[in-house]
Amino acid sequence: MTLVPSDFQPLVRLAGFMVAGVFLLRGVLGYALPTQAYSGQDFVRLNRVMYSPLCLALGGMTLLALLG
Repeated sequence: MTLVPSDFQPLVRLAGFMVAGVFLLRGVLGYALPTQAYSGQDFVRLNRVMYSPLCLALGGMTLLALLG
């Protein structure tokens, strides 16, 4: 028994890949973008230590769940 009717499975799969892509993009951009534009140093530190790795982990796990 599946939770999603078979007619909607390709759409749900596409949405899952989009969610994974957004998380992975956010995680990568957290490291790649320059941080001088941010005035709050707490955000810059937490972005590198907590938010970006969390987004990379969530995106990677979502991608693994979709492909596995």
